[in-house]
Amino acid sequence: MYNVLPEGVKNEFKKEYRLRLLIVALWGIFAVFIVAAISLLPTYFLVNVKESQMKAEYEKLSQFKKSEDVQNMTAAFSSVKEKMKFLDEKGTSVGAGDVMFKLLKLKPEDIFVGSVVYEKRDNKSVFIVSGVAAERKDIISFRNNIEKTDPFEKAELPVGLLAKDTNAPFTLTVSGLF
Repeated sequence: MYNVLPEGVKNEFKKEYRLRLLIVALWGIFAVFIVAAISLLPTYFLVNVKESQMKAEYEKLSQFKKSEDVQNMTAAFSSVKEKMKFLDEKGTSVGAGDVMFKLLKLKPEDIFVGSVVYEKRDNKSVFIVSGVAAERKDIISFRNNIEKTDPFEKAELPVGLLAKDTNAPFTLTVSGLF
């Protein structure tokens, strides 16, 4: 193809073409920024709403912190902490469940235990064992075995319960430091 345009006009067309191409590219970039800004507007409004809600919640918590309820809760927490400390100190001693199983292992075969109740009285622990013995001598043997075994200190058996010779109901109170 023949080139009929002079060189100067040809260069002007190239400059004009590059200028128009640059303008179209800038308009495209501007359009992308506008679309991005419009798509980010809902997020911006949502963040503003959440921020105002968080500020309101912070104000409520600040007022709650200053109230007397917090002081009462602090006192309650410190009380619980002291009790937990007490339990930790007691954690090294033998548990009541272990002592109860030890107590039940001492029972002769002819004794039926109906109930075992655990109580804490002053500084001592007390088990109240109730049941039925086939013979009176089994109850006495059970009491003697308990009194000889550590950690039990004393086993009390009311004398009136020894009135029956066979199928004798009994209530035995066992105390000790456990």
